[in-house]
Parts: sequence; structure tokens; C-alpha cells
Amino acid sequence: MRRLSIVLCSTALLLPAANVTAQDEAHRQAALAVLEAQGASRALEQLYEQARRVMRTNMGQLQSSPERKTIAEHYMDKLAGVLRSEIGWNQVRDDYVALYMNHYAKEELAELAAFYRSPIGLKMVERTPQLLQGSVKITEKYLGRVLPLVSELSLRMSEELKAAREKESINEPD
Repeated sequence: MRRLSIVLCSTALLLPAANVTAQDEAHRQAALAVLEAQGASRALEQLYEQARRVMRTNMGQLQSSPERKTIAEHYMDKLAGVLRSEIGWNQVRDDYVALYMNHYAKEELAELAAFYRSPIGLKMVERTPQLLQGSVKITEKYLGRVLPLVSELSLRMSEELKAAREKESINEPD
């Protein structure tokens, strides 16, 4: 009889935990479904390829010798391999899932996944890279105007801080 009581109590205690685990797994699967519908792994791969193109373009502007270009190309390949192996989709997926789980309920994630699978959601996924490129150009346009002002303010601040330090060191008793 005592054994039966222990088994029943243990079962009663474990059932809610099993239910929570099943709920957590359903929530996790819902987050993963959103990321898959968004094409997150594909977007990450495209980001690596874009970075590689930028590096190639920058390298081409250096007007390096063929030997230096070959060396640089070799290391760009190595860097791409490191990026893929260390921060590729398989490495970051669980962190992204957790991020989405922290910000959306399971039901909300199901709605998001349905949206991204809808015609307008598919269009959004398809056009997001172009929108991001356009956003970068807009930001660069305004940064180009602001950077000289930021540099000037930074220089003035450095000069004033240097003067204040010098003044403080003169006024310090020995």
C-alpha cells in the first residue's frame, strides 16, 4: 500500500512536468516554424555571401599584386569557413528559437508562421533583402552628412578633456 502511495504521488508530481515539457516543445516547434518560414537559414547564408563580395570588392580596390590577391582570396575562403562552422545556422538556431519564444506566445508564433507562408508573407520574405539594402543606403546618405560633425565634436571633446586633465594635474598638490 505504501508503494502504491509513493507511485501515485510521484506520478502526480511528474505529470505537470511532462505537460510543461510538451508545451515547451510545442512552443519551440512554433518558433522554429516561423524562422523556417522567414527563410532565416537562407538569409544567414546570403549575409555571408554578401560579406564575401564586399571583401572581394575592397580587395580589388587595393590594386594588389596577383600573389597578394591569391593570398587574400585564400584567407577569405578560410574566414568564410570559420563563419559557417562557428556561427552558421546549426550553431545559432537554438538561440534564435529561444529569442522568439521569449517574445511570442506559441499561438502568436503560429499566426506569424501562417503569415510568412501566405502570398504577402512570401513576398515580404522575398523583398526583405532589397529593403535592407535600401535602408543601408538611406542610412549611409545621412551618415555621410553627419560624420564630419561627429568627427569635429569628437575632436573638440578630446581637446577639452586633455585641457581639463592638464589643469587638474597642475592644481593637484604634491
